Amino acid sequence: MPDKNLPTPGLFVTDGLKDLFNSSINQLRADLGRVLTVFFEPTASGCPNCFAGPDGSSNGVYDVANPFPAGQFNKTFPDGATCPVCQGSHKILTQQSATYQVLRKWNPENFDATQYGAVPANVVRTKTDIAARTDFKRAVKAELEGETLVRIVDPIPAGLAPPQFVVAFWKKQD
Repeated sequence: MPDKNLPTPGLFVTDGLKDLFNSSINQLRADLGRVLTVFFEPTASGCPNCFAGPDGSSNGVYDVANPFPAGQFNKTFPDGATCPVCQGSHKILTQQSATYQVLRKWNPENFDATQYGAVPANVVRTKTDIAARTDFKRAVKAELEGETLVRIVDPIPAGLAPPQFVVAFWKKQD
């Protein structure tokens, strides 16, 4: 039940103030932000360098129709040998990632890292556009300023209504 003693909503936190807040955070990200790269589970695809055998692994025959130029994914080999690209598995794992410009705060005071088994000095809080929330949720790790990080808790929508930003807490990977 609403409190009848509260003032009329919208008199102080107007749409103009919300816009100013959001644009200020975005400007801070542009001026002071750091690049955070988030990595997802690798995806598997068939090896372009060899043919699959009946069991799904490589049958040891080079695929002359390989569309890649000679190099990482196109290495000739004699019939019956192990494919040098997939080592006989007929699978190539591709690491997927995305990058975001984030505001970051190492050792944030408003987060009790010890309840998650983390040393507070190894924790970083990031803030970026709300569009990153889905990627942050499915990230298996991240990199920021040369440190490899893992997410501690689910990312949290933040900002003035409606939420325009997402806050995430990460810890240095052990």
